[in-house]
Amino acid sequence: MSEFLEETDRERYRRQIIMPSVGEEGQRRLAGSTVGVLGQGGLGSPCTIYLAAAGVGKLILVDQKPPKPSNLNRQVLHGESDINEAIPKAMSAKRRVEQLNSSIEVQAHNERIEEGNMGRLFHEADVLVDCLDDFSTRYILNDYCVAEGKPFVHCGIESFNGQMTTIVPGETPCLRCIFPNVPSSEEEIRQASSV
Repeated sequence: MSEFLEETDRERYRRQIIMPSVGEEGQRRLAGSTVGVLGQGGLGSPCTIYLAAAGVGKLILVDQKPPKPSNLNRQVLHGESDINEAIPKAMSAKRRVEQLNSSIEVQAHNERIEEGNMGRLFHEADVLVDCLDDFSTRYILNDYCVAEGKPFVHCGIESFNGQMTTIVPGETPCLRCIFPNVPSSEEEIRQASSV
């Protein structure tokens, strides 16, 4: 990573750089970071778009589902052509992100998250973002991050209710600590908001 930002970067990220909490050093750190985003649906779409727009240097996108017409009102990474061409969500997300910011690296993986592929998919990631929709997969993510000491951001949404928490192994409770059993959607929102 260069010690100095290119002039094009200064212009593109000017609104972030002028913020004292970011500055040029913060922008360089973003450019040198790798973020894994698990799920490219209703949560993963805006998360991925804003990480790319902010200039995170490398994104690792994972989702094994294809987009459906009922997704298009909220999963803004995907379009009608992705459905017509049967393009998986991970691949349509990559295509959209590369149109938004061609200066970042994007890896897309059209596969299901399993215990056996976490290390292969995310060994380079500095932080992981949980935009998943099922707790069995979230527990796989949690166990991997705890074992590897990787922080992750847990997100959940149900109707108009949402939640988010950051889990830092060794410093905060892990996801299994917060949710020892698979909660209902209502329990998930209630429990997470009390943490």
